[in-house]
Amino acid sequence: GSDSHLPAYSQVVEELVSATTNLPPATSSPAPSTATPEEARDLFACLQNFIVGRYHKGDGSLLNELRDLYQMMISSGLLEQGGKYSTMALKNSVQLFCQSGRLDWARSTVELYRERITNDPLELVYSFNSAMISFYAGEYQNVLQLLYNRVGKYKITALDIAARLFLCRAMWFVEEYEWLLSSLKNFSKYLQRNPRVTATDRQLYLPYARHMHRMVLAVSGSPKHRRSRLLKCQEEMTAAGHQPTYGWLYGQVTGLLEA
Repeated sequence: GSDSHLPAYSQVVEELVSATTNLPPATSSPAPSTATPEEARDLFACLQNFIVGRYHKGDGSLLNELRDLYQMMISSGLLEQGGKYSTMALKNSVQLFCQSGRLDWARSTVELYRERITNDPLELVYSFNSAMISFYAGEYQNVLQLLYNRVGKYKITALDIAARLFLCRAMWFVEEYEWLLSSLKNFSKYLQRNPRVTATDRQLYLPYARHMHRMVLAVSGSPKHRRSRLLKCQEEMTAAGHQPTYGWLYGQVTGLLEA
């Protein structure tokens, strides 16, 4: 669809939420009488994907739509009924807000989630997203505190992998190299042995852990060989096709070489 269709999609989502929660309609248009929570979530997912796609093409003008709609979905209770969908929708929205520099939007969304969602008694989802916000804010010690005792407890594998990645990156920035090397070793074992990890995730993240391990050895080892080891890391990632998964690692290595 084109940008001109977005207001119509937004209006339909509001009407679906109103119809399924007995809230007063947010627009003057009549709300459908046969709407279901599944329809509301499906339409929201389509809209979210559309906005994310536009953002990655350089257009962030629609992020306010995502923020408003997401907070409306939380307030209506529809996301709590969504289980895994709810968790990943929150993670994706908060990460997009963080990447675009809207940390205040990310925080307000996470706090609203904490207030309204009751199926997260251990606050694992809340803690993960709070840690993600802290990471983008440069508060790396806070990331360590929030995630260290929680990795391995997430039921959703994608969230567990993401938590491990943020934890490792935070260790890198605070120069906890021995701890990081141990964590990368454990991460590799987790990817290889956990039956819930998909083949695709293994193909993506085992090389990531290996590249990061070599990057850490390059900066923590002998200063005499630091540059040659970093160049080798860069060459290996380039040879692997510079996959998007390696983007952060590649940026760190390149920054060190240019320093």
